[in-house]
Amino acid sequence: MAQLLWTQKQDVGPSARSDVAMVFDAVRGRVLLFGGAGSTPMLFNDTWEWDGENWTQYEDIGPAPRSRHGMAYDSKRQRTVLFGGSAGNANLNDTWEWDGDNWTQVADTGPSTRGGHAMAYDSLRGRVVLFGGDDGQNFLAIPGRGMVRAGLKRRIRVHRCAASMAWITTTCGTASCS
Repeated sequence: MAQLLWTQKQDVGPSARSDVAMVFDAVRGRVLLFGGAGSTPMLFNDTWEWDGENWTQYEDIGPAPRSRHGMAYDSKRQRTVLFGGSAGNANLNDTWEWDGDNWTQVADTGPSTRGGHAMAYDSLRGRVVLFGGDDGQNFLAIPGRGMVRAGLKRRIRVHRCAASMAWITTTCGTASCS
């Protein structure tokens, strides 16, 4: 088996951090990074893009500093959607959109405040899907609903925090093609 190696492309870019959100903007061919937590109790609100060769930092005008937020790329509207996250001891429930140049706050209400949730774009329905997270005390799920696990015909209620999610669209238009 061939050995795969990582190659460092650049040593200039975002500082070390955790609990950050990243998405891939397929139209522009760039990875977008926003926020996160530093090694000290410092939160970031910086916006960076990776074009495959170089990091570019944009002005820090937009969402407040946060960590544990979710982001998804809406390919139909060509926007990155950011929701919620944690700002110190408080969770947030604001919604922001990145158009490739600027952040715009589009809502300050929506799902309950949370951090550690997962988001993905459902291209079949043209919607951003948000799942799970925590409100600082409890893991969250949608009451009476759940996720369908592969191979099962029933819905189960699940609670998740710090999960990842990706949406896969198949050529037949459903995730259960044969």
